[in-house]
Amino acid sequence: MVTALPGAPTVAPALPQLPKRNNPWRPAGGTESVTEAAPTAESVRRQVRTTLGRMAALLDERLPDALRTATWAWEKTGSMALLDDEALEMLTLARQDLRYAVLMGEPQVVALATEGLWALRTAFSVISLLETRLPSLIRLRTRMEDRDLMPQGRPFLDLAPALSELARRWA
Repeated sequence: MVTALPGAPTVAPALPQLPKRNNPWRPAGGTESVTEAAPTAESVRRQVRTTLGRMAALLDERLPDALRTATWAWEKTGSMALLDDEALEMLTLARQDLRYAVLMGEPQVVALATEGLWALRTAFSVISLLETRLPSLIRLRTRMEDRDLMPQGRPFLDLAPALSELARRWA
């Protein structure tokens, strides 16, 4: 029985591994706050607003670069990270502080912190989905009538304004 073409290598070369990233939503060891102060509604709002704003700024900076790269090497866009390690660390710390607020805060702070956790988790999930599915989305876009990946100078999938608006609403 022939399992490979004559002259073909018997072992396929391995693809390079994607960089390992810490997931800020995996269960952490403790629920102690990174801050010393008791959680307040304003501190929760500020934490969520700052974190969402940082995520929006990174998307605004990195997504256009990823799409420009896609014009000559679309397959490489799947290995690009839209959030850097500093943003992931900020997200982890925000999660710790918000979990602490849920455990130790007044009822209105608990409700606000829970909503903040949902907002950050949703934003992170959408960005992660975009990171992993960007090559497929680019291929679909290039099969449409309007193939431009940067219509009017902005990415065709522009999440940064949505995250910025969400951050503004946490004021």
